[in-house]
Amino acid sequence: MLRKYELYGRIAARKPLLNDRHVRNRINWCKSYAKVRTSFWNDVIFSDESRLELFSRRREYVRRPKGLRFEDRYATKTVKFGEQSLMAWGAIKEDGSRILIRCPHRMNSVGYKDVLKKGLLPIYEAHNIFQHDSASCHTSGFISSFMEKKGICLLSDWPDLSIIEPLWSDLKARVASCRPSNIDEL
Repeated sequence: MLRKYELYGRIAARKPLLNDRHVRNRINWCKSYAKVRTSFWNDVIFSDESRLELFSRRREYVRRPKGLRFEDRYATKTVKFGEQSLMAWGAIKEDGSRILIRCPHRMNSVGYKDVLKKGLLPIYEAHNIFQHDSASCHTSGFISSFMEKKGICLLSDWPDLSIIEPLWSDLKARVASCRPSNIDEL
């Protein structure tokens, strides 16, 4: 009956929980940066971290013939214990250059500094502007001091709207299609 009215079962989209202050801040930020020249964005290095899981816990919908529910190509592999995952940090520039590195499982300021040394410093140029989100390890005094010493210019008041976000789902889909069986393969 519901399908007759084009109402189909779907997995709910995930989106950040934003309160009124968050929404107001994002709108104000967008209005203030709407006035900058378009070429300004060519100098921005966008970055973010994401967790890659060996056995995803996400629900997947599949279309399958009756009686083939447990056939490998229609089933998602699960494990009861020992969640296996790794954290990755990535950055991308307007010219298409990018970097992806493994980072500590639990990120703190010291670990983030190491990530920046390995990932950001090799691609950062004097005219660049660096974007990262407002995670506590990114905004600590320790990291602020490191950025200042290295002469890294930051995009201020960034509202966590990174162009790199959609790339994580592409990467995760590609990783899943390779079907890694251990962390080293992942």
